[in-house]
Amino acid sequence: MGNQSADLPLSPTPVIIHQSVKHQKAALAAFFLMKKNLLIIAALLLASVALIVVLLRSAGPDRVIAHFNRTYNRFTLQALDTVAFPGRISIMKVNNGVVYGYVYKNTAIYSYDVSHRRLDTFFNNSKASINLMCGFDIDTPACYLFDASGARVIAYQPATGAIDSIKCGSKCYIRATRAATGNAFITQGFDPEKQRANLRLAGLSNAHKDSTIYEFTHFEDGGLSADGFFTKNTHTGDLYYIPFYNSEIIHYNQPAKQISKLITIDKTPPANIAVPSGKIYTLSGKAVFINSAATADDQYLYVLSYALSEDANASGYRGPSLDIYNIATGNYESSIRLPGYENLPVLQLAKYNDTLVAAYDKNVLLFRLNTAAKL
Repeated sequence: MGNQSADLPLSPTPVIIHQSVKHQKAALAAFFLMKKNLLIIAALLLASVALIVVLLRSAGPDRVIAHFNRTYNRFTLQALDTVAFPGRISIMKVNNGVVYGYVYKNTAIYSYDVSHRRLDTFFNNSKASINLMCGFDIDTPACYLFDASGARVIAYQPATGAIDSIKCGSKCYIRATRAATGNAFITQGFDPEKQRANLRLAGLSNAHKDSTIYEFTHFEDGGLSADGFFTKNTHTGDLYYIPFYNSEIIHYNQPAKQISKLITIDKTPPANIAVPSGKIYTLSGKAVFINSAATADDQYLYVLSYALSEDANASGYRGPSLDIYNIATGNYESSIRLPGYENLPVLQLAKYNDTLVAAYDKNVLLFRLNTAAKL
């Protein structure tokens, strides 16, 4: 494990520094705000290292205990294909039977055409420089790549090779994804003035007025306790923000302008999992990793959870479980224990049609997801 750090994916994590002095001139205040944002971005690798170490150690020994018995009789997996990407996959998407994986060490997105079993380079820095990739979306004719360090969005037209670098001004985000409708995107970031992490609907230009759609529980933690990731279903417009350290999944339906929560079976409440370290915050010993990856379809949300259920404790099973929730009701349906592969952690998930795609480090495994009749 010691020589793997150069291959770590960037999982952005916010930090907090001392506030600017009040009553500064507007220009000077804006300057300091930008400096804060740059420091936020500069510290993103800290939690990446911690999360990868946790996953490589099978999320032990500290585990959240779910006082719940999982069931495993609703869904089964059938292995279909395996392909090795050129490095560890830190972001993965699937569209039209093609798997796209971002490999941080190569600053490149690779594509794997499942039907033709062909691996190609889809995008790299020779097309446009990406300093800090924190997300990309491939579900429209234009591919949107989110560069957090430059506070910009790159629109790439793979059919023509055209590239448009869209400056986002002073908008600073930690993670981002394309909005379901409109010329906008959804960001997860930290407001240094309010001292609070949030989700925002942001325009692709400063002409669009941004709006806060959710504010996370406030802790003196620089927003670290709210750290997590996005997944979405582009067919329905449903977007999910899944936290790493608690059970409160934020469900946002943009077309209906509705926001709600889905609570995972461990029922872990938000808590302060950070400690100050100089001008930034770092993970404390209370930080217990729970959710690591997720994907969604029209009916279900699939969440890879490291919470140990009572049945797992009784049987001695220490691996993660893929917990499946009904989107319409928010209720737990069933679980799957993903098969092991070379003792590697599952870092990313995606789904299309009846195929579940799992990235085990740099290896992408495809499974047919079979659903049994409801018992």
